[in-house]
Amino acid sequence: MMQFLVFTTILSGVLGQLVKIPLGLGNLYLLDLLAVFTVTLWVILKLIERDYKFKIPSHLLPLFFFLFWAVITLVLGKTAVSLSELLTGGFYLVRFSFYSLFSLVVYDLKLKSVNSIFEHRLFKVLVASCVIIALAGFVQLVIYPDITRLAAEFGYDPHKNRLVSTFLDPNFTAAYLVLGLILVICRIEADPKVRWGAAGLFFSALVLTFSRSGWLMFSAALMLFGFLKSPKLLLVALFAGFLAYFAVPRVQTRISGITDPDDSAKLRLVSWSHALEIAQEKPIFGVGFNLYRQAQERFGFFDYHDFSGGHAGGGSDSSLLLVLATTGVVGLILFLLTFVNIFVKSLTKTTTYTGIILVLSLPALLIDSQFINSFFFPQIMLWVWVLVGLL
Repeated sequence: MMQFLVFTTILSGVLGQLVKIPLGLGNLYLLDLLAVFTVTLWVILKLIERDYKFKIPSHLLPLFFFLFWAVITLVLGKTAVSLSELLTGGFYLVRFSFYSLFSLVVYDLKLKSVNSIFEHRLFKVLVASCVIIALAGFVQLVIYPDITRLAAEFGYDPHKNRLVSTFLDPNFTAAYLVLGLILVICRIEADPKVRWGAAGLFFSALVLTFSRSGWLMFSAALMLFGFLKSPKLLLVALFAGFLAYFAVPRVQTRISGITDPDDSAKLRLVSWSHALEIAQEKPIFGVGFNLYRQAQERFGFFDYHDFSGGHAGGGSDSSLLLVLATTGVVGLILFLLTFVNIFVKSLTKTTTYTGIILVLSLPALLIDSQFINSFFFPQIMLWVWVLVGLL
């Protein structure tokens, strides 16, 4: 039953932004509900079975220090916000906590699995979710290429002729596709025909997102993989990249636009500067976990037409700067220590699929998260913690 719940939770993420319940300035997703239910049921079953021998992996210990510190910053930040805003901040802390604790469920199921059957099934479910996202993106690009109306009605960015899939954002979709690409490339030898087909599907969808952060994330992962495992694959990827550049004119436009001062890249510089300015207000404790939207309002960073800042108003374009601004220097150190610990553990297991996948995924995601808030995007968070559970 627990395996079924884990697989169902992962697959529910493909619904993206299409199914949600408005919750204050945020949203509640089916993915959230299933993650909370799965972790809670697992704890209850552990208590009923009196299974007290279970030990938390040592590489996850810094995570609990970060969660404890996040609670402290949220409590200290309550004086600057209303009760409803504090509850919204608390909800996001609950979300992050349960998504990270989901790794313990996966870890427990892995220990009980015979011949790595659970691990292989889990990889198939992750790939399947990525296939659905890619195919949904192709359908969206054909029947609904312009989401400008959604931008006006629901606060999304007005993307046009870009693959956004069910996430309704090309950059987060691109990051998810890159994670899928890393997984299938690392497991290419397990079933070459199927893996190459999936890799081709994900790469095509990635190109059509026209997401520079996604392309950079994939390039970083490929370079690292080429150095560690397969220089030949690195050459194949470079050839595919050059082919995409010369075959799709818009790819050239997106890349050349990096140096354009009117390009969207300029907005990221503004976002980073805002985060650094807010971080200076309370450098030790921060303004409070997920109380960033309210801090931006106090600093007058929102346009007077949109006081809430839309969907992006609750975060920065850099996950690390967001952690710094909301939980202070101490929170940032604990957050980095959590993932450094996981990365070091992964380095000791590069002979396993999970080990090499995480060694490639974490640095690539770290780079990507400096351009979009990918570390705290629900589907990406769950993907990472599922892999961490397999270590």
